Amino acid sequence: MLEVTDLYGNSEPLTNHSILENNFEINTVPDLNFTVYRKYNERAFDMITEKCVITEVESKEMYRIEMFSCIGSGDTIGYNVQCLHIVKDLNNKLLTSELKGSQTIKSCMDFIVSGTKFTYEILDSFSSFDFESLGNDFALNVLLNNILVNFKAEFEVTNYHIVIRKKIGIENAFIFVDGFNINKLSFTNDSTNLATRISGDGKSGDNGNPIVTTTYTSPNADIYGIIDAAKYSDDSTTTANLKARLKETLQDVPDISITLDYVQFTKGNIHKKKVERVGLGNAGYVRGKNIDVYSRIQKITLYPQSTKTPVVSINSVKGTLSKTLAHLKEVKKGVKK
Repeated sequence: MLEVTDLYGNSEPLTNHSILENNFEINTVPDLNFTVYRKYNERAFDMITEKCVITEVESKEMYRIEMFSCIGSGDTIGYNVQCLHIVKDLNNKLLTSELKGSQTIKSCMDFIVSGTKFTYEILDSFSSFDFESLGNDFALNVLLNNILVNFKAEFEVTNYHIVIRKKIGIENAFIFVDGFNINKLSFTNDSTNLATRISGDGKSGDNGNPIVTTTYTSPNADIYGIIDAAKYSDDSTTTANLKARLKETLQDVPDISITLDYVQFTKGNIHKKKVERVGLGNAGYVRGKNIDVYSRIQKITLYPQSTKTPVVSINSVKGTLSKTLAHLKEVKKGVKK
């Protein structure tokens, strides 16, 4: 069941609707999509208008209608409804001023939520970041594109409350085994952008020339040799931040993308042992033919109030490649024997 609240604060239950599709991705605004017909919801149907609020009653999370399209006609008229989480309301605020210089993540969050309904808490420690300019944009854009990026943080949201962490989710949350609790396991190993050395420029002086330059060489150069990446340049990056930014930017392992489907999400033995905890940002093992990696759930589609199993995407498995290569080499040795 859903609850619809119109722009005047009137609420009605929305009881007959299609299976809900609830999409979550790290550092992205969640969305909720569904279809509803007038003949099953005569009172609530007419309350569905632009910007009204839809509450998913299981999670009690609020979403705002951003788009709806009419389908059918006469007695079968209905709407396909697309909603974004209420955190999107943070973009109702345009920041017409800016912050400059060294800032804490707290000062940045105070800056974007001031005068709004939103509250926040910061659960980890973060170093300050030196901004050339922060602001002159919509508040949510600043959160997603500047604050989280520069402080290397992630966020979770419960209606109007934002939680900032270094990393969301939990470790050792699941073990996915091909042929046991998952199927259709596939992975792609893409080394197109692999490089082991990167040079970069930071802030420029009055003459326009960079005053901050440095080079970072990955330890993986011992494996792949020296492979240069494209030069990095960011006029807002200081000496203190540049080396860390280069290390973060360099793709020094192949990009491994994994997709999988469940077959025993609620029935498998792993679930009964409470090892299998599937949630955004959670990390665990994916094991199958020629692959054995420890990785994170980057994206998940849930189907609340239904028995339909979630769809999981595990992308950009970085930092586990050495283990994977070692495993593949052992497999290869075994085949030769």
